[in-house]
Formats: sequence, structure tokens, C-alpha cells
Amino acid sequence: MGRVADKLVQGAPPTMINVMNIVRKIAPTEANVLITGENGTGKELIAREIHNLSHRSGELMVSVDMGSLTESIIESELFGHVKGAFTDARDDRKGKFELADGGTLF
Repeated sequence: MGRVADKLVQGAPPTMINVMNIVRKIAPTEANVLITGENGTGKELIAREIHNLSHRSGELMVSVDMGSLTESIIESELFGHVKGAFTDARDDRKGKFELADGGTLF
């Protein structure tokens, strides 16, 4: 297991041990993973552990807080834009999908 998983499993409840066992199985695969849960349940921690244990660990992991994105900026944040595409587009900007290419997008 990775560094985070080792710390989590020590004295962890059975449900967390089960989650970390799933993480170990998923990480080396090419599977797309959807992590759901309420605020503060450790979704990003799980995503980082999957990333760290995967063959993508040497690449960038890009996190996106979808709840903080308004309808007017979500497309620009995810897909990027070119200078002049809209009023505040003063420079070309890569989107999160392009930034995470080869790595992990959470």
C-alpha cells in the first residue's frame, strides 16, 4: 500500500480497510473511477492514493472543486480558452482536462 493507506489502515474501522483494499485493486488498472461522498469524507484522500499507487504517479494530479464553479466559468475551467474568447480572456489558458493529460483529474 501507499504511505497514506498504511497510516489509514492502522487501527481503522473495517469499512475503511475495505475501501483501501479496493483502492489497491483499482490503482494499477486503466479503469475510470467515480468517488462519491459527503463533504469531509476523504474523497480527495482516496483519489490521491489511487493516483500515487497508479502508473500515473509520476504525472500531474489536477483537482477541481466542481461546487465552486459557476455555470458561466465551468466550460473555460474544464476545457480552457484562447485570448479574446470572452471579455476577461486576456491570455490563452489550458483547461483542467488538458493539464491532467497523462495524469489524474479529480
